[in-house]
Amino acid sequence: MEPLRILKISRPRFWLYELGTFFIGALTVIPTYAELTRYDILLYGLFFLLPANLLIYGVNDIFDYETDKNNPKKGEYEALVHPKEHSSLYAWILMLTLPFAVVTLWLPLPHILAFYAFIFFAVFYSAKPIRAKARPFFDSFFSAGHYIATGVFGYYLAGGEQFPWLGVVAGMCWAIAMHAFSAIPDIKMDKEAGLQTIATRLGKYP
Repeated sequence: MEPLRILKISRPRFWLYELGTFFIGALTVIPTYAELTRYDILLYGLFFLLPANLLIYGVNDIFDYETDKNNPKKGEYEALVHPKEHSSLYAWILMLTLPFAVVTLWLPLPHILAFYAFIFFAVFYSAKPIRAKARPFFDSFFSAGHYIATGVFGYYLAGGEQFPWLGVVAGMCWAIAMHAFSAIPDIKMDKEAGLQTIATRLGKYP
């Protein structure tokens, strides 16, 4: 699979969502903007650009093929990933994610838990056996979960010590609402594919 194809699958127009929550978490602790240039902050900032987004959207495109093939936006400004491309895409995801996953194991336990919470929510939002995307209300929770886990990881990486309960609760509420709103345009395609989501369950105007 060509690098430009991988770039399109990672949906660059959404990159700032994940990167933004990472830096928001870090900025709640870092005393000066200059410290954002720390090597560890820059290293994981790189991860939350292409690798993290390829993990999220690559896994999503693999498991959503039956829905995506009926979606007019796929093949236009978003990629339609055909089954014959799946093995190559899995290889790219592993190649870009695994090094960071291994390095993280040398960090303190709170960092590890936050990073692997991101992995868990990002993968099992779309992937079986959980496939939260097809479980109304769990879909919004898992989608919010990977964003907030990213922010918590940024917080700990920057030097945070106490678990940021208030930020997590507020962030989850915002991210859950954002996901539910973003699912509305896909109601028609999801229903045609037999996919149940928070949007198909509640409707456009609940």
